Amino acid sequence: MANKKKTKSNILSMTLAVIAVVLIALAVSVMGDVLFGSLDTDSIKINIAKNPDSSSVASLLKENDVIKYPFVFRMLSSLKGADDRYYEGDFVIKKGTGYTAIINGLTYRSSYKTTDITIKEGATLKEIASVVAKTGYVSEEEFNKALDKSYDYDFLKSVKRDNALEGYLFPDTYNISNQMSAEQIIKLMLNRFDEVVGDEYEAAAKKLGYSIDEIVTLASVIEAEAGSDNDRALVSSVFHNRLKSKTYPYLESCATVQYILGERKAILSKSDTKIKSPYNTYINKGLPIGPICSPGKASIEAALYPADTDYYFFQSDENGKIYYAKTLSEHEKIRVQIQK
Repeated sequence: MANKKKTKSNILSMTLAVIAVVLIALAVSVMGDVLFGSLDTDSIKINIAKNPDSSSVASLLKENDVIKYPFVFRMLSSLKGADDRYYEGDFVIKKGTGYTAIINGLTYRSSYKTTDITIKEGATLKEIASVVAKTGYVSEEEFNKALDKSYDYDFLKSVKRDNALEGYLFPDTYNISNQMSAEQIIKLMLNRFDEVVGDEYEAAAKKLGYSIDEIVTLASVIEAEAGSDNDRALVSSVFHNRLKSKTYPYLESCATVQYILGERKAILSKSDTKIKSPYNTYINKGLPIGPICSPGKASIEAALYPADTDYYFFQSDENGKIYYAKTLSEHEKIRVQIQK
């Protein structure tokens, strides 16, 4: 009788031992797959459909032999708060990737994406905000709020007006990520301005008797008015001549009025040119209160190094060709010829 009890006890002990070994093996397998993935390091392309959740993603990964334990994946996804944060689209995943890394790579919370944006010469703050917002990384509202904040750059210290950053978000191509804030994107553009407009430009501006802000303001008007690189220095000469003139102290730039209107009208009305605004160069002598767009390097250099001419007038035809004149009568003759 004692032997039978002993035999049953041994069988139970062996059974429990086997179960323990199986559970340990399973746990080791699960933990190994969760933490380190499989030994297979081949890459596979998967497509996550619209409105994904952890269940559909886990099933897809299982079907493609990326993971072994969908229920563990779903549990870990839930613990990380990632259930409703998965991207849709195509992804390339190494089969040997652990569960946490896979979740991180497929979710909104930690997935890292980048894209290039191009800010064109002559773009306004409003247009730049629109370009940035199209990436989906920050909204126009977020970007516009960030534009109102203060930024610690020497070239901005003397700028106290509204739209203080107009003209200073340098036109270029930038690589931005979904991890960047609106402020960081703006600093990227301000840093580029700081790189381009260095000591040489500051010295040239000082030699002309202008501040950097005044040069950027003039360059922005040149950017908006000049049709080509060949015209920049000539257009600049017209404005420089007027800035020094007692006879023609008004720049009379259509672009400054278009900036006020918020649209690029082909022909301004008389009432347009009489709008009361510090940007209106038809009713205010000299430069407008600030830049009207972001000028590129070529326009900044044109503002600093104008052509040597006696021109006080210019106008363009419907094809964008610019005609220059020294006198008002000559200017009127050109106007008549263009309108024929």
